[in-house]
Order: sequence, then C-alpha cells, then structure tokens
Amino acid sequence: MTITPEFPDGTYAYFLTSDFPIVPRCFKGIPSQDFAKGRPPR
Repeated sequence: MTITPEFPDGTYAYFLTSDFPIVPRCFKGIPSQDFAKGRPPR
C-alpha cells in the first residue's frame, strides 16, 4: 500500500526495478467481465 497525492487514503502499486522486474499475475477481487472476451482472432 502506498500513499500518493492522487490517492491520499492509499492504493496498491507495483514498482519495477532491475532486481525485481516482475509484475504479479494474480489479483484479489472479482474479475471484470472484460476478461471473459478471450484473445482476438489471428
């Protein structure tokens, strides 16, 4: 959790560095229906 001028009550954020250049691929909550659309056709 981090506090910024835009989110004075705090928000989750990810910071990429050369030692840890990985974005987590999991989340907490209910996924949006947009995720059910699948990949675009080739």
